Amino acid sequence: MITSMVYWFNGQRYEAEIRERQEAIADYNEKISKWLDPALLEYLGDNLFRLSIVPVNALSEVRTEITYVN
Repeated sequence: MITSMVYWFNGQRYEAEIRERQEAIADYNEKISKWLDPALLEYLGDNLFRLSIVPVNALSEVRTEITYVN
């Protein structure tokens, strides 16, 4: 279970909120359409996760920190 996620995008720190999947996906897609800088961490099952952060270009610096309890 994920307990926290923090990411840094070009030196700015963002702390994630843990939310229900459908609500999180809808908010992520809304932010993409408004050209904001969202991130989405999804649990895919069997200790497999997918992290989406947009937009990221070649000159961007992105760092993530994920904390979970097994």
